[in-house]
Amino acid sequence: LNWHVNPTSSAKIIASLLHFFPEKWSGSSNVSSKASARASIYELARYLTELSVCVSSIALNCKASEVAYASILCAIDALKDEIYIPDKLQMEFENKVTAATRLTPNTVKDVRASLQDLCPSMFSGDDNNVSTLSRSTAIKEISPTQENESDHGKISPVCVMNQCGNQAISRKRVR
Repeated sequence: LNWHVNPTSSAKIIASLLHFFPEKWSGSSNVSSKASARASIYELARYLTELSVCVSSIALNCKASEVAYASILCAIDALKDEIYIPDKLQMEFENKVTAATRLTPNTVKDVRASLQDLCPSMFSGDDNNVSTLSRSTAIKEISPTQENESDHGKISPVCVMNQCGNQAISRKRVR
């Protein structure tokens, strides 16, 4: 058989790992229910895994399960002011994940540190509302004046792909 099987994505692993959160979780939080708290953690963890593709040390050297678990732990840390998770329940979650996957917070500490370096303000409390990530701003909407006013490269650079694509097209025509 010539099967072409794609590996499991980090987002799929995140969804699976979040099922290990204890069912008896009823702590007070600014988020209305456990389901929406889980959804907030999922969205932020998924966002971090998407960013992790940009870091070669993570993308090339880490397993998807390690990135997924580190992203969940980072998301929980980033959302700690908005979602209250008692230490006992977080430990129960971590123990269940360890029992099922042999991943521990210690085994993913380097991945976690790398993810935290991607968005330092998210973890330092500088972001006002981490759970409402805005992905609606396209790179094309950033003007050159906004780039110059940026905090020393803390925003994404302007995409030059269209310029490269135009050069490639013109080269094809020359040949």
